[in-house]
Amino acid sequence: MIHHSASLASGRGEEGAAAALPQDEAGERAMALVPGLSFLVRQAHCDGLDQVSQILAGALEGVMRWIEEENVHGRSLTQERH
Repeated sequence: MIHHSASLASGRGEEGAAAALPQDEAGERAMALVPGLSFLVRQAHCDGLDQVSQILAGALEGVMRWIEEENVHGRSLTQERH
């Protein structure tokens, strides 16, 4: 597991992840997460898991707020946007 994390932190694991994802809107959104995940792996190695936990808690809060806003405006999170 440490080897895999180190691979992601150095950027070597990102190309494989990119090749495995579909080339559609969902795939593009998922690929947008890869740099963020690599950042979190580097943070865990440098600053420890407490810092990463705080970052993830803030990110989750932002996602939950976005979902609530989408629901308030009556937009489906699964419908395609044009």
